[in-house]
Amino acid sequence: MPGIPDDRRDILGQVEGTPTGTVGFDAFSGVAIGVAEDGINYNFAERPEATGTVVAGQTATIGYWQNKNGQSLIKSLNGSSTAKQLGNWLAATFPNIYGVNAGNNNLTGKTN
Repeated sequence: MPGIPDDRRDILGQVEGTPTGTVGFDAFSGVAIGVAEDGINYNFAERPEATGTVVAGQTATIGYWQNKNGQSLIKSLNGSSTAKQLGNWLAATFPNIYGVNAGNNNLTGKTN
């Protein structure tokens, strides 16, 4: 249906590094997060249609990736100078900008 995001497999996140809760169809349950704890990577995995355009809120600006928050996120996702996770994710998520359709800008398999 036009305008309706594709529903992908939801991904259970972690609380303080431990997978916590259960995942159902577009719902997480049993997730208890204490005041000083962090819950991360709970992903509903909704994607816009492949023919849709990228809109505000789907990507961050270059200013974000250059500031301390963006740099911290990049480092936490990759883990080391030889890690390839971020480049592979960018290539798969944005194939026209960073993936198979990006020519010399294809980040698939590239390290930091």
